[in-house]
Amino acid sequence: MREIKFRGFDDENNCWRYGHFFETVEGIRRCYNIVEDREIKYYVDSRSIGQFTGPHDKNGKEIYEGDICKHGGDVAFIDFWEGS
Repeated sequence: MREIKFRGFDDENNCWRYGHFFETVEGIRRCYNIVEDREIKYYVDSRSIGQFTGPHDKNGKEIYEGDICKHGGDVAFIDFWEGS
């Protein structure tokens, strides 16, 4: 079973945040949040959120939805789909 984990881009600090994803409504604004291990909430761009797919690349880096990967001569956009 793969680990359930998310990644989102923090525009304010110009970096990726990794952890648990949740959505809140603050006033009239919908907020997308990543909570890292330290239990600190970061606001992230909703378009950047991707779930960990399970596999790692050849360097051991986790592959997330939305990543672009190259295998041999092929380039692929990663979209998680779990078949039955």
